[in-house]
Amino acid sequence: MPLEDAESWIAIPEVKPETFGSDSDGEADSFNRETQRETIQSLRQDREERKRYAKRIYRLAVAWLVFVGFLFLGCGLGWLNLSDSVLIALATTTTIKVLALLLYVTKYLFSSPS
Repeated sequence: MPLEDAESWIAIPEVKPETFGSDSDGEADSFNRETQRETIQSLRQDREERKRYAKRIYRLAVAWLVFVGFLFLGCGLGWLNLSDSVLIALATTTTIKVLALLLYVTKYLFSSPS
């Protein structure tokens, strides 16, 4: 089978010199690399922020619970004179609010991207 006959039944796409290996491909690759770099940098920054705020939230919750513990200890040993209703209010409402804040911020910081 001669070569002329092969061209008639095989569709060979014509490659234009101005589109093959043009600068637009290089620009697209450069753009993709830059976008990937920015994405990685953003993820690293998010991770560092999460670490920092997680430590702060943990310290706040621990400090609050230690404070409440010392109040109860002071009342139990007679150093402080607080009524039962004040202790109940302190133990329930404020502690629940601090723990709810801890839960809310933790869910926000460690939520999975949608």
